[in-house]
Order: sequence, then structure tokens, then C-alpha cells
Amino acid sequence: MTEKRKYHIYLVIMFGAYMFLHTTTLLLANRASNGYISAALEENMYYIHMIFMIMGFVSFALLHRLLGKAGKIINCCILAVLTVGIALLCTIKTAWVFVGVGSAAVYCLGYLGGLVYWRMSMETANGSRTGLVMGIGCAVAYTLQYFLEGRSISPVLPAVIALAVFALGYVLLRHDETPEIAGNSEYNGEVKRPVICAVIIAAGFIFFNSFFNGYVHHLQIQSNFEQIDAYAWPRLLLVPMYLAFGLLGDFKHGKFVPIAALCAGLVTLLHSVLSASEAAYWINMCLFYVSIASAISYYNIIFWNIAPKTRHPEFWASAGRILDMLSVIVLGMAKFSALPTTAVLVLNIAVLAVVILTMAVNGDFNILTAETQVAAGEITDEDAFSALCLRCSLTPAEMKVARELVLTGDKQSEIADRLSIKLGTVQYHATNIYRKADVANRAALKEIYRSILKK
Repeated sequence: MTEKRKYHIYLVIMFGAYMFLHTTTLLLANRASNGYISAALEENMYYIHMIFMIMGFVSFALLHRLLGKAGKIINCCILAVLTVGIALLCTIKTAWVFVGVGSAAVYCLGYLGGLVYWRMSMETANGSRTGLVMGIGCAVAYTLQYFLEGRSISPVLPAVIALAVFALGYVLLRHDETPEIAGNSEYNGEVKRPVICAVIIAAGFIFFNSFFNGYVHHLQIQSNFEQIDAYAWPRLLLVPMYLAFGLLGDFKHGKFVPIAALCAGLVTLLHSVLSASEAAYWINMCLFYVSIASAISYYNIIFWNIAPKTRHPEFWASAGRILDMLSVIVLGMAKFSALPTTAVLVLNIAVLAVVILTMAVNGDFNILTAETQVAAGEITDEDAFSALCLRCSLTPAEMKVARELVLTGDKQSEIADRLSIKLGTVQYHATNIYRKADVANRAALKEIYRSILKK
């Protein structure tokens, strides 16, 4: 087994363990409290937990660079608190545990989520197949969650939770050799536009899910999870959806992910059209999970690609998840799911129009890649270099060094002087560029560039 494949396995373990702990902790903090706190408080605790999780994500983004080497100690402490919190949620059935301990546990979950999402973003910048990692990790996590937490919690669950905690801690603390990207100090309009567009599009996809999400959450609280259960068999549709989007995310650097997510969003707009019959409810559940998987896959893959090009990659790596939770809170507290069906449908169509317009502005409908256009003789030598950068998924800093490596014959020391950076920085970027291009040296990189021009 190659080192690269072995490291991808570690990434799958990290992401899969985190997603399993994510779904399990939220389930224990919300559903297991049924009968121990009032229905009204239980429904509001769902939104309170979202607030604490957002605080966790934001805390990581703010503290990561400040903590430096002390970050490992903090990560250990956060993981320990989460472990104790989950243990208490499993064993002590009292209101103070579900309210106080549950909130602390989901805060820790958010902080660790910020770390995991940042690692995934850094691996994306370094050429790892993070789409596949996401797909396999989510598939394993949701499959385990379904069979261990159905309508009755399995006695095996605590052992699996302990294993997931150990696996997550091991990968985060022992395999932390991911090169850190401090962020792009030259944050300009070229980076700002895709960030803004990604936020608008992700918000639109999340909005499509909001009606049914709030509707089901309210019904399952009122029915004590007897008739209505968001963790029933339609949840298994998440598995093939995440796998499909994961594979798509690694193809052409996720170029087709926005269009695929849009198609899924169009289908799931049927939420607000179907009647409230039992048969329609199960159809809606299936549509809901298809939409959930497509929306989450979209903002994970897109923001993981964008984050390293921004000034604050720690925040933008998990921006989609934060935006998702904010939407749940705002629309849930505003009782969006209680609106008449006609009003929901009109709002969904309006949001759809905004999403399509934003995707057009962002160029998401431009199917032809730069390489295809080079082959057709439609773009210049400069565009050929852009095609090379696209193929290798280079960061802005790497693109500057790659330009010098490909278009000049200067030594690395001369390149460092011209770019006003240290020689070690040039060497670091060059190493990353060669790895992403899957070449051994500068001559081989130039050969790829020339091959693009000759097509």
C-alpha cells in the first residue's frame, strides 16, 4: 500500500469518526431527552444546541492560529469533555444533563468540527481526494448510525462511540503532518466573487430543506418519536447520495457539483407540493434526504476548495456548516414550516431563481474547461497556464511560483528575489506543485504545459 493511499485511509477514518459522533451526539442530546423535559423545551433545545455548535466552529476559527503548539493540548481537552458529555447523555437521564451537558457536548463537537473541516480543506489544497473521503466517511457514519440508533438505541452503541472517539483522537493528534496554509494575504475580487456566490448558492440549497426539516422536527416531538421519526429507513438514502457526490467532487475539481446539486434541489421542491397523506410523507422523507445530501456535499466540496485561497481558511472551511445551522435557527424560530403550502412554494421558486442567476454569474454553467478550450484552439498561451493550474488545483501562491517555473528558466533563488519571498518558501511551493501535478521535477512540469499547448 502506497503512503498516499494509506494517508487517505486515515482521512476517511477521521471524517467518518467525526460524522458518526456528530449524528450520535445530536441524537442523544435531543431525542433521548424525550420524556425528561417538556415538549416545548425539547423543541427549543434543538435550536439552542445549534447555537452552541456554531460557537464551537467559530471558536476554532478564532483560536487556531493564536494557540499554536498549545492547540494539541486544547484539542485533547475538548475531546475529553466531549467523551464525558456523551457518556453522561447515555447513562444519566435527567433534565440538567440534557440541557447543560448536552450543550457543552455539542460545543465541543463544533470545535472539533472546525478542526476536521480545516484539515479537509488543507488536504484539498494539497491535492488529496477529499470528495471520496467525504463520501466514504459519511456513508460509513450514517450506516452505523442507522443500525445502532434506529427506534431503540443498541447496547453496542457505547462501544462504537468509544472506538470513534479513539479513532478521531488518534488521527487528529498523531497524524497532523498536513502542511498548514496561513491564508491568501492578497484576497482580491477574483477570490471574493466565488466566496460570495458560494454563500448565496449554499443558502439557497439549504432553504429548500428548511420547510420539511422544521415540519418533521415539530411532528416527531409532538408524537414522541412514535409515528414520526427522522431516523427511519429513508435516511439510508444519504449513503448513495454522499458516495455519488464524493466521486463527482474529485472529478474536474468539483466542476459539476453545483449543477448536480441544482438538479437534486429541483426535484426536492416537491416537498411543498405533495399532500400530507402518509404515503406522501414517506416520499417527502426520501426527497428530503436526497436534498440534504446534495446541499451538504455542495457546500463541503466548494468551501474546501475555496478556503485555502482566502485570508481566513479556518473559518471558510466550515462556513457551509455554520450557514446551515444559522438557517435552521432563523427559519425554525420564525416558524417557516407553519406557512401555507402556497407561500412556501412561492418562496422556494423565488430562491431557485436567485440560485440559478448566481450560478450563471459564477460561471457554474460553463461546462467547457480551460483545457478543452485550449484543445479547440479558442484560448491563448496564458489560458494554457490557467489550464495547468486548474488541472493541479493550485493555490494563488502556488500559481505565482508555477508561472516562474514553467515560463522562465531562472533558478529558484532568482524566483525568490523577483517574488520577494524566501527561497525556502519557493522550495515549499515547488514541492507541492510537483506533487499535485504528479511529476518529479521542473522539466516534467514544463512538459505537461507544452502538451496542453500542442493539443
